[in-house]
Amino acid sequence: MRTFLIKIFCFGVGFLVFDKILIPVRNHSPKLEVDKRLEQIVVGQIDADILIFGSSRGARSVVAYQIEESLNRSCYNLSYPGSHIVFHEYLLREVLGHRKNTKPSTIVLVVDDADVFKEAVSLDFRLDRLFPLVKYPSIRSELVRRGQKKWGFNEILVSHQINRSFLFMEQKQFSERDFILPCGSMLLDHQKPGLDFQYDDTPNSYSTDGELTPKVAAFDGFVSLCRENQLDLVVAITPNFRPATDGFKERLERQLNGYGTVFEFDSSVPEYRDHHYYYDYNHLQKNGAHLYTGELIDEIRSGSR
Repeated sequence: MRTFLIKIFCFGVGFLVFDKILIPVRNHSPKLEVDKRLEQIVVGQIDADILIFGSSRGARSVVAYQIEESLNRSCYNLSYPGSHIVFHEYLLREVLGHRKNTKPSTIVLVVDDADVFKEAVSLDFRLDRLFPLVKYPSIRSELVRRGQKKWGFNEILVSHQINRSFLFMEQKQFSERDFILPCGSMLLDHQKPGLDFQYDDTPNSYSTDGELTPKVAAFDGFVSLCRENQLDLVVAITPNFRPATDGFKERLERQLNGYGTVFEFDSSVPEYRDHHYYYDYNHLQKNGAHLYTGELIDEIRSGSR
């Protein structure tokens, strides 16, 4: 029995020593990332008066440096392709929760017409942005909250904190589509090949069928954070290569419940029906993004306190 206990003790000590050897690996991981925005949030380096949140529509369609130059107010884009409203609410909560970040005065939430409250296979909570940053306690806590890690093990064992991505640690590179400008925007200067652009005037009407309670709750949480912190809120709908969904703007306005405004692009602008301004059916090219951002600037200016 004594020999068995000694073996168990030696194994435990050896395992803990091996586990601690992983600390430099874990701590080096953020340096390999090219998208530094989430790390900037958790270390308190966000310093902008206007912040943009959204999915790829926010990243591609809103030009943060154009807003900054036009309004003479600092602006930063925190939109992540492939992310949904639950992730956006998390990001805003993190920005406001880290005291070193400068508190913004205006928030722009770019929503997906008409999927913001519904299931969308292309949108998710971007856990892949959190895993490389597990050296930070707030990131580890969020992974526990999301059910990705166990609390006790996560606090003690480095080997539990890391995931499979650490087996292939290498310097990340920007892809052609996901190059991030210093302002955080991710503009496209070309068109996706092989698409047959035919503008369809068939109207689409919004239905609440299929809305998901967690997404509606996340939207409410996002609005509450703005209200509690007295932040101006603009919920922005970007153009698609089709008419805007009838009733979607009104649905958003009902959910806002009197706080903030919903901005919908001017559908009479002929460029929004011209495929030369689009990357694909759902995303603007750079020229279209500048056009749309110009409209958004007027909306932000009119709503400034």
